[in-house]
Amino acid sequence: PGVAGLTGGPRACTMAAAVGSRRRAGQRTGGTRVVFVLPGGAGVDAGIGCGDRLMALPVPVAEGGDPLRTAIEALLSSGQRLAERAGLYNAFGRSRLRIEELRVQAGVVTLRLAGELRLGGACDAPRVRAQLEGTVLHFPGLRELRVTVNGVPLAELLSGR
Repeated sequence: PGVAGLTGGPRACTMAAAVGSRRRAGQRTGGTRVVFVLPGGAGVDAGIGCGDRLMALPVPVAEGGDPLRTAIEALLSSGQRLAERAGLYNAFGRSRLRIEELRVQAGVVTLRLAGELRLGGACDAPRVRAQLEGTVLHFPGLRELRVTVNGVPLAELLSGR
């Protein structure tokens, strides 16, 4: 499954795996990717936020670590630094969120977040959704993402209702 506006595609996954597989002091054995926003990105794929594109960056996974959890945690916690270094934007940069529960069953990912979701403007609502979907749904066999923040469905929070 793809996310409108995602650039990098399969090559980004391969690149992430290659970059993440380099060992540093025996601590890293694989890699995953995290999706960020290229604001106002030109081109055919400019379909999210305010004409933005998505870009995937590689993130190493610690030995024995869960690549899915690592990717989500990187997006929520260290994502701002990663994005800024690459000249990208992280719609989660103002938020303070943590994973309360992460469950995968029959291709459906249930992600319960706790904390504070803070948007930086009207363009951030579609960016938040696209970043999460792009980060999570690139994993083989995953087809749907269900997210709540403090028990409230993400879609409801982003709709402004």
